[in-house]
Amino acid sequence: MNKFMWLGAAVLGFVAVWTGGWYFLAGQVRGEIERASGSDEVQLNCAGLAIDGYPFRFDVTCTGAVIVSGDISVTSPQIKATALVYRPTHILAFVDAPISVSDAFSGSREQFTFSSLQLSARFSGLLPDELAIARISMVASTLEWRKPLFGDRLEGRLDELEVHLVALEDNSERGLAAFVQASGVKAEPDLFENGKIDIRLELA
Repeated sequence: MNKFMWLGAAVLGFVAVWTGGWYFLAGQVRGEIERASGSDEVQLNCAGLAIDGYPFRFDVTCTGAVIVSGDISVTSPQIKATALVYRPTHILAFVDAPISVSDAFSGSREQFTFSSLQLSARFSGLLPDELAIARISMVASTLEWRKPLFGDRLEGRLDELEVHLVALEDNSERGLAAFVQASGVKAEPDLFENGKIDIRLELA
């Protein structure tokens, strides 16, 4: 067997190991999502669940997404999360409108529509006991808030919204810095229009 045959065999072996590892991890991700549907704290249910992106990404698409925590239910037509194989601690997520939030206890219902909504999350560490937030961001455009139970009344509107949570470390204590910025803020009924919001906090 000449060196080219050895090289070909090594490449085929690497591809086989990579493929097996990708499908194994994809199965683990699917199993975790399916187990989340039976959680006592926060449940995630998907009418359809697909995991794609081979060979360099994991693209998780949850259609007909329903998140339940206690009496609160949040629904979205689709949530898609993606992460690179070589950077699994950085996750991007894209959410489709509308998002509906309902409270089974009070009977209230809110609906949020937007032209785009993107989430970004970075974590430190890979193991569950090492996992900690490094940064979480949300960016949304043309966001509108309505209450369908009251004749689909427009309650508020934002042209642009940014929310960032950044990890802070001060000696042995760990906290988060929160930044919220919004422009083109309109609140009904005729409270104010074209307002701006700028909030900066430190959360222990």
